[in-house]
Amino acid sequence: MAEASTHLRLEGDCGVERAAEITEQLRAVLEKDADCVELDLSGVTRADVSLQQIICSAHRSFFRKSKKMILSACPAEAVQRVLRNGGFGSSCHFRRDQCPFQGGSAHG
Repeated sequence: MAEASTHLRLEGDCGVERAAEITEQLRAVLEKDADCVELDLSGVTRADVSLQQIICSAHRSFFRKSKKMILSACPAEAVQRVLRNGGFGSSCHFRRDQCPFQGGSAHG
């Protein structure tokens, strides 16, 4: 049986000002019947560490529900800059092959 997935594309300014909105979008996707969320961050024009914190938290929530989270496209430069400078790599709870920011996916 094929795995059901849902897509979520974030665009534009994804800084702290939109944190509640982005959190709610991810929460809604988590509650869907899909086994996987394909997250597209290629349209993000501005990001800060809050975006990385939200996605890392959602990643853990998806993992607890035995669901996958993958990046469906290469993240925009704004997101990549936060990933390089955010300092989360050393504190990630997941192995490199499980972390969507490090090329893996969150799955149970």
